[in-house]
Amino acid sequence: MPPSAMEHAMTTCALTFRELLDKTMAWSGRRRLYLRMPFWLAKLGALLTLPLPNSMRPLTVDQVRMLQVDNVVGKIAEAEGRTLAGLGIEHPQTMEAVVPGYLQRFQPHGQFAHYRG
Repeated sequence: MPPSAMEHAMTTCALTFRELLDKTMAWSGRRRLYLRMPFWLAKLGALLTLPLPNSMRPLTVDQVRMLQVDNVVGKIAEAEGRTLAGLGIEHPQTMEAVVPGYLQRFQPHGQFAHYRG
């Protein structure tokens, strides 16, 4: 299956970006304020930081474009077999079962806390 087809087949539930941020903050044990901004402002910020190295850029124009469009499996994708089952994944694990383990190292007293002083 080509990579573009796999983009649409990676989750079993639909969440908003805000819900994903909330879950990430909870699982990493962090609290941060969110700054709501219109897409035109985010795109302008991405364009202004274009000359900077990638490691210093908070957001790219391509990332802003991806955030503007819902990324869920549609009826056409289901009909074409671009689903988890179509990839041969019969028993997918939930995000709640997998992601907290990945984010544990970023908790305030996690794996790398001794580097923060």
